[in-house]
Amino acid sequence: KPLSRDLALIHYGRFDRSKNIGLLLQVAEKLIKFEPGMRLKIIGSPSTQSSMLYQKKIMAQFSEIITSGSVKILPACLRTQLYNHLIESDIFLHAFQGSLDKSLVEATLVGVPVVTLNQEYLREFGTWSKTSNGNSTDSIEFLVNEILSLISLDLSSLKAEQLRRSSLALENHSLANWTVKMSNLLIEAD
Repeated sequence: KPLSRDLALIHYGRFDRSKNIGLLLQVAEKLIKFEPGMRLKIIGSPSTQSSMLYQKKIMAQFSEIITSGSVKILPACLRTQLYNHLIESDIFLHAFQGSLDKSLVEATLVGVPVVTLNQEYLREFGTWSKTSNGNSTDSIEFLVNEILSLISLDLSSLKAEQLRRSSLALENHSLANWTVKMSNLLIEAD
């Protein structure tokens, strides 16, 4: 389906500082100003006491957009429920900057467009804006530009890019492919 201005964004994963949830909420705030129908659903629970405090701080800081219903923060859920949330969404929004997060590959395989700061993902799959690789000094602007570029695509361009990305994910990150690579590594080690 083509993306409308009433975007349903989703993020899932641990509600930890490393996941940059505050940054995602800043992106949501910025988008809501000119796309009032935009919604963001964040699914995940804190993993430590420190993360619980981080979540409380974030929820207080962004209470206005949470109270308005533009942002929903939900606890972690079962994988089957997570899949349903994911396929109901237009964009998977992500800001973890460490190694390639499995959630990025999962969303890509399902066909949900990914907007992220993750450098490994951007190197392998590319950007929507085709103008930057996410090394921008303004992460919020980069993510907003990625979303705006994504929603400006016509349906055939969007489908072609989603197919390219999911094929790449299947080719490089499927369990069968991983097993073959691991076998080859073990054979080479002998």
